Amino acid sequence: MTYPETLYFIGKCLTLGTHPWKIASVQDDIQTGKVDWEKVVYVSSSHLVLPALYLQLERATLLKHLPEDLTEYLRYLTEENRERNRLILQQVQDISVLLNRNGIKPVFLKGVACLLINLYEDDAERMLGDIDILVEESKVLRTAELLIAEGYKTDVEYNKYIHDEHRHYSRLMHGNYPSAVEVHREVLLQPYSKYFRGGDMVRNARNIGKDIQVFVPSMKDLIIHNVLNVQFNDRAYLNRTLNLRQMYDSLHLSKRTDVSMVLAEFGKYKKPTNAWFELTAQLLGAPEILCRGGIHRSSFYLMQIDFFLNHPAIHTVFQKIVFLVKRLQRYIAVLAQSVVDKKIRHGLWIRLSNPGWYVNHIKTYRILFRLDR
Repeated sequence: MTYPETLYFIGKCLTLGTHPWKIASVQDDIQTGKVDWEKVVYVSSSHLVLPALYLQLERATLLKHLPEDLTEYLRYLTEENRERNRLILQQVQDISVLLNRNGIKPVFLKGVACLLINLYEDDAERMLGDIDILVEESKVLRTAELLIAEGYKTDVEYNKYIHDEHRHYSRLMHGNYPSAVEVHREVLLQPYSKYFRGGDMVRNARNIGKDIQVFVPSMKDLIIHNVLNVQFNDRAYLNRTLNLRQMYDSLHLSKRTDVSMVLAEFGKYKKPTNAWFELTAQLLGAPEILCRGGIHRSSFYLMQIDFFLNHPAIHTVFQKIVFLVKRLQRYIAVLAQSVVDKKIRHGLWIRLSNPGWYVNHIKTYRILFRLDR
């Protein structure tokens, strides 16, 4: 199997629950020996959809066609993820109790929000990273202080000038909990946060708790954030990359709300949002995501994605060039802004006078050019 064939096979498997007519096609692929399970496991794991893939195959009664040792391995990973998610949801409850007690409204974002609204048939389907919490900007430091008082720790010393440049407080970790926590004041990188503000998300959030208040974004905000986070924060739109886990989220969110109406009402960043949903529909073979109206064609974008999938070496060079160009633009912009903005000038001086900053900064270039391997 080529890399594109592997991606499309995984995409087909991820929609077996919503598209049961694909079961016969997947079974045929397996029985005729077309499937390279080593590649499928590697790609699914790198995209964080391995438990979802396993559960879709299980519900479609296709596991009997897989090698027994592979089935056992996938079952083990899925059970581990189910237990980890159970512990994370308990951590969410504990955080909510703490912040409720101190008059703070915590809005849980991304994957945690998907679990809290029961987006999936089984909590084990979604692999989670950090717990992302959005609070009012004026309460970010207080929230971090409360978590630190409860035993959370960070490796990064707080500095007001640098903190004000970032959309969230430094990662907080606790030895008794499975997930790190990021406390956000904004959910998008600058300048994209201009049209999708954290404060608006907090105001639009809904309480889904019973005995305690547990907030998640409105369905509209959840859909938009899911797209813009991967397209802008993860630079998928710029780098012409894709993310199966976020596509799986998009597919399930589209079953709750008409995506085209949400995007039409939002009215911003039309090209990256349209491109995301069209790519999702193509890769998952789920045209119903688009069929309810106003998403425009992104043919050139899809052509680029297809080209890079089939020419990974060229794609690697492309991403390196994009990285270097954006870095150069950033250097010039910060230097220019520091001339007229005291806060930026102070933040720049703090970085340049810190030897650790040079180490971490150079490390990004070493990773880019794979010098650490």
